[in-house]
Amino acid sequence: MKPSVTQALEREERYIVIKRKHLEEEQERGLRMMLGLNGIKLIDAVVVEADWPEYEPVWKMIEDRVAGRPASDTAGDALREGLWRTIDSAPQTGETILAICASAYTPTAFDTWWQDGWTHYSRPEDKWHGGVGKWFPTHWMPREAYIAALSQPSPDEGACRCDACGQANPVWFAPSPLWNLVVGGPDATDDPGGIVCPICFIEKAEAAGIMPSDGAWLLTNEAPSPGEGAHDKIATSICQTVAEIPDRSSPDDQPDMMLVTADELHTIVTCALENDAELNPVPSPDDSLGRLREALEPFAAVLDEYDPPDEDDATPATLVVGSVTDYSLDLGDFRAAREALALSNSKGSRGE
Repeated sequence: MKPSVTQALEREERYIVIKRKHLEEEQERGLRMMLGLNGIKLIDAVVVEADWPEYEPVWKMIEDRVAGRPASDTAGDALREGLWRTIDSAPQTGETILAICASAYTPTAFDTWWQDGWTHYSRPEDKWHGGVGKWFPTHWMPREAYIAALSQPSPDEGACRCDACGQANPVWFAPSPLWNLVVGGPDATDDPGGIVCPICFIEKAEAAGIMPSDGAWLLTNEAPSPGEGAHDKIATSICQTVAEIPDRSSPDDQPDMMLVTADELHTIVTCALENDAELNPVPSPDDSLGRLREALEPFAAVLDEYDPPDEDDATPATLVVGSVTDYSLDLGDFRAAREALALSNSKGSRGE
């Protein structure tokens, strides 16, 4: 359904804003007294300064509301803004697609790119067909769901153990969207609270039918990349194909519309992903849960033996790095971590 356009928004100067740090104490006191004596009321407001990156996205949200369009969501809007606004050249289109391709391989894809995205297509009748998901196949999700484990335990020994299995628990995290799917967000009624280890987290996820798109779980010390240059290669291929599409006339009333239609871009993206899948097949996971258990055993042993002399003592950042699709324990990292743990005031080190 095409939203009804109520009116165009004209930016106007409606407020006088003075930063308090630009006033001397006496000036501020005098100004407040003058306002009070003249019955001029102060209002509560959020000020977004013109040189902040949020400035244009905030204006965009206000323009959407005034024009009767669905309001933009506040998460991840820098790239969404680039999508929604019209683009007038193939190179610009290429840069935007490159950014989208990179984002499609990050955990933010769960809550940013597959819900309520909007963009322009090059035909007027397609203008209001919303949904970034219409451009991309549903399987184009992050290549691996990941958990990241750090070595810093809590000073309280009890807080280092999983409530479900009783095993020593490293400090670790999962992407917020993945965590909320498995355990529940802050307002969830089924969130049991307490401590959960990565193994029990994965068991709970798989019991609920939540699996990575390629069936593999990754244990790492930070958010993984999809492989050296993988998304750049796909994005470059897409951008090149888009740039080769012959130019076509833009509608007179929309001279700056994108030079590629939704159907064209969807086809280009799908072909690029299929070609990449043929050239770089993902290995089949082999007993991923068992391999993760094995990977975490040295983790638990070190944490059991470690008694930090000082609550503020910094501990190593990396113990285990491995992918269950091609798992190998990095002994250099593990030895460096274990040696550092034996030092009373170590700041930690990362093995190469």
